[in-house]
Amino acid sequence: MRNQRGITLIALVITIIVLLILAGVSIAMLTGDNGILSNATRSVAETNIAEDREAATLDLSDAYSDYMEARYVDNDNTSSNFVNFLLGGDTAAATATTVKSGYLDDTAHYTVSVDSTSKEITITTKSTNEQDQTEKAKVCEDGGITSDNWINTSASFTYNDDNTEIE
Repeated sequence: MRNQRGITLIALVITIIVLLILAGVSIAMLTGDNGILSNATRSVAETNIAEDREAATLDLSDAYSDYMEARYVDNDNTSSNFVNFLLGGDTAAATATTVKSGYLDDTAHYTVSVDSTSKEITITTKSTNEQDQTEKAKVCEDGGITSDNWINTSASFTYNDDNTEIE
């Protein structure tokens, strides 16, 4: 029997041990705080928030374009600043509790609230980050967004009295 060929018990045990080590490393790479699954979940949350931010920024840019057109092309000076324009003009802004119809109305990505006392417009993302928190930003009078965690996406320009842009 000594001349028979085959796998020895020691070779089989070593193969099983190597496979167990490889399985352990693979499972550790998939799970855990820095694993592939955790990174994928975090990336999905970051992408969803970025999509919400982008939707709000695009809608805000559209509204700012309308404001600039009304102010400088149509010479409509019923709004002294962008926030009042969004609230329906200087007169309406005094009592406004919502943004003028047709502006910042993408309810799939964000919500808009108006503080009736300070007249601050706040945009809140519908998606949440990895800590399950939404992100908020305030709309500035110059057409930008201010927030600690949003990039300041100011769409504002400064103009001379003759409507030429100051760089």
